[in-house]
Amino acid sequence: MLISENDDKLQTRLIAKYSKNVKWLRNKRFGSISINTNTIINLTNIELTTVQKELLSRGTDFGIPPKSNMKEQVLTDFELFYRKLEEFVPVTQSKKAVCTANLRAVAEEHAEQPVDRKAFSLSREHMKARSELKANKDIVITRPDKGRATVVISRTEYKSKMAKILDDRTKFELLGPVSTHDRTLIREKQLVKYLQTLKNTNEIFASEFARIKPIGSVRPRMYGLPKIHKQSCPLRPILSMTGSAEYRISKWLCMMIQPVLDFYCKHNVKDTFQFVEILHENPVPSSAHMCSFDVVSLFTNVPLSETINICAETLYHNKEIKDVPWLSEAAFRRLMLMVTSGVEFSFDDIMYKQTDGVAMGSPLGPVLANVFVGYCESKIDKWPELYVRFVDDSFTYFDSRADADDFLLKLNTIHPALRFTCEHEESNKLSFLDVLVEKTQTGVLTTVYRKPTFTGQYMMFDSFCSSQYKSNLVRNLVNRAQRICSPTKLQQELDFLRSVFVKNGYPQQLLDKLLTTTPVVKERAIGPLPCRVFLCLPWKGKESKDTARVVKSLVEKTYFATNVVTVFTTIRSFTMLKDVLPTLQLSHLIYYFECRQCGSRYVGRTLQHLSERIKQHVPLSILSQAARSSRPKRGRPRKHPTPLSVPAEASAPQTVSRKNQHSTQKLGTNINVNKDEHCVLSSLSASTGTPDADNRNSPKLRRSKRLAAARFAESLC
Repeated sequence: MLISENDDKLQTRLIAKYSKNVKWLRNKRFGSISINTNTIINLTNIELTTVQKELLSRGTDFGIPPKSNMKEQVLTDFELFYRKLEEFVPVTQSKKAVCTANLRAVAEEHAEQPVDRKAFSLSREHMKARSELKANKDIVITRPDKGRATVVISRTEYKSKMAKILDDRTKFELLGPVSTHDRTLIREKQLVKYLQTLKNTNEIFASEFARIKPIGSVRPRMYGLPKIHKQSCPLRPILSMTGSAEYRISKWLCMMIQPVLDFYCKHNVKDTFQFVEILHENPVPSSAHMCSFDVVSLFTNVPLSETINICAETLYHNKEIKDVPWLSEAAFRRLMLMVTSGVEFSFDDIMYKQTDGVAMGSPLGPVLANVFVGYCESKIDKWPELYVRFVDDSFTYFDSRADADDFLLKLNTIHPALRFTCEHEESNKLSFLDVLVEKTQTGVLTTVYRKPTFTGQYMMFDSFCSSQYKSNLVRNLVNRAQRICSPTKLQQELDFLRSVFVKNGYPQQLLDKLLTTTPVVKERAIGPLPCRVFLCLPWKGKESKDTARVVKSLVEKTYFATNVVTVFTTIRSFTMLKDVLPTLQLSHLIYYFECRQCGSRYVGRTLQHLSERIKQHVPLSILSQAARSSRPKRGRPRKHPTPLSVPAEASAPQTVSRKNQHSTQKLGTNINVNKDEHCVLSSLSASTGTPDADNRNSPKLRRSKRLAAARFAESLC
């Protein structure tokens, strides 16, 4: 008994000793990991440990290294990049062949390169704490609506607050579970059918049809971000429509109604910098009264039919508009209604339908809101001497506060859907966008304005991502300070940035180099600019930067019209709260079937939903027979008693990688199938550029693939 107690004491003492040594070595190399309590908003009753606080204080977008070398992902990224290069003309065909061979070697070498974790400061305890927090289904970890911080909220409270928003039957209609009420593919087919009609009647060109046609659409998904600056912390609903059936058409229509936006929005500013330029050109008198007007809930109160009518009448019947689209007015009106009204989305695997206002999350939302407000403003005959607006916020000044109140009354009478509020200056200061305007006897001073929710959190220097991103973050904030701040305010802003970045772990030597008061002006090259070609790669460490440098040198010496830009991706500590799409609803991906008996694989790519692509592998006779019978067919070939599928899964194929909608459309078919290793190799081969013919076209593999797809089709029916 005594020996056992001594062993326990010795073990405890050794753990304490070596844990202390490991912590000392880590602090010596990376510095101590401090906890900024201002960046953690814990709305639960759970007491967070010190390690969990250290992790959460680094933000939800803190980069962490991947567990594997991501070989398939790297090869797919190079495949996409090589496909984009085929649009350009090389210097000579011989140089193209040399460039292709070198790119293949670089791709294979980088794919095998292990992840360099030496520059990553977090310990195993932090990674374990991350896994525990992500596995805890009782809490939700997200970012706030405004500012940068980490919010920990109870999942029950989060769902109840979202339910309170979605229970408003004047704006949302409950449809039912996703499994029975998801009409994403139906919506996609309706839009494609109408676009095909417009193409057949020559109202849109074939190139436009190919560019805006939805394929593999993702259902819109809603989530909420906590408003930590308000009492009881309500949620702001956010609707993600990227990749939806309406998204591409909406962006195309945005370009079409740009002349309407320019016609009505004469008081608009495009960004903060234009506002500062206008303010210095038209200085505010020291005796004037500054104020700003804000439209209450603009996007949900825009009358959709009226705004579409305004756009159509102006675009097709106003003689001042010269850029009349080729599309007919009737088709324009119908397309606008199809992509902006009745959008269906999901939250917590329940489908809803928006019944009021412009579709949330649509690219057309801000444009139509701008047009509507600008149209209403055109009814005002007398304007202040200075009036600028950015969407729903406007800045102006009057001779007195009474004049400002009179103008507010006038604004609230131009349309019943618009309700304005007014914010007056305090101590000769007023904020607009991210600018703080201050009146003086000699003129106007401007500086950067930060909201009370500002926590001082930026990208931490020990985040696992490219050092170029960290340097560019500092440069961008310095550039903003130089363009916004008055000369007497600039040094104060730069000193503030230095103190903030020091707290985020940035070394003083780097800050001394980047924090300068002298603006850096790049000279524009004479002649046409080269076309940017993007290479997207997962960040593995400094070797990724060396790979990007080699690729840029190889390509730009062969294709003179290109400017290679490498974008490095990383894994975030905590992801967003959107509903997770099932594997069979994923699109724009590479997949494979595998035979459990002989190990043969069939590799394919698809832009459609994976479930739709699997159905297309099945002959119509088998599919119709499966639809008539709910029982699975038992007939199988003797050589393949089991269908092609992934082990431990019934009939679902394995996905190799998934890319975004825009990039994958240019993906080539140069994917080589290999029986003995990972199935996907570099496709930058100078040979036929097709999958291994012997492997892909073998009767045994083709028949097994059809049987696997048939069995899956039976499960769908």
